[in-house]
Amino acid sequence: HFEFGIRLTISVSKFYSHENPNQCSFLTKQYFHDQLKFAFSLHILGKYLPDYKKEAIQLVKDVHPHFYVPNQGFYWKMQDDLSGPYPGHDLSNIAPYQALVTYRILNADVSGDYSKGPLQRELQDAQALVLQSFTNFVCTQDFRLGECLWMSHWFPNETWAKSIRTHALKQLDKMWVGSAFCRQQGHNETLLPFPNFVISIGLQASGVWMDRVDALNEHFETYDPEKEVKVDSVTHVLDCCSLFPGYFAKGFGG
Repeated sequence: HFEFGIRLTISVSKFYSHENPNQCSFLTKQYFHDQLKFAFSLHILGKYLPDYKKEAIQLVKDVHPHFYVPNQGFYWKMQDDLSGPYPGHDLSNIAPYQALVTYRILNADVSGDYSKGPLQRELQDAQALVLQSFTNFVCTQDFRLGECLWMSHWFPNETWAKSIRTHALKQLDKMWVGSAFCRQQGHNETLLPFPNFVISIGLQASGVWMDRVDALNEHFETYDPEKEVKVDSVTHVLDCCSLFPGYFAKGFGG
């Protein structure tokens, strides 16, 4: 079973070998992005099993103080026990936006009002960082650009969301190479499934470039990962989400 809060961040450090699933090792790092996606997933489960919503809130309260640097940003990678940042890695420019969107979703009541929930302090931290940085936000990597589209669709009328959405679409348009998006502009030979599926989810959530969504899904339908790059289990999950985003799209399920 899963243990939640700070215990969850440690327990998920285990990963299983594809070659020998009876053996497991321990990762040496924790990603802020992963913690936020765990919280989002728990929130979705909470729509049907309410206790999971409480666990999502507790997870955020447990990890936020470790990743957050007051008035500066969030570390994107930490030691596995969250005792400090992972060596060689600094603050993430996209993390404040990921935090803001996730915290608002978790903090909202049934009417959608996120102004009075249990994550007010954490929300204020993230929002202050977003408002002070969005006019200078720059991103050129495929996965993160897809994430920008996904984040912005939750609050499409806010200035910061319009800004990062416009930036993401402009960058991605330069990275389209006929059947999929390349890793970065100028790297036309590098077409990876994982980031393309994330982009696909973002495009569908935003309601744009559906022809490109169809094209990249078709491209990777016949893609042979063994000849190109090692593909882990989460890529197959994202493949399914690219075909059917479900709760990744605002408004799904009512």
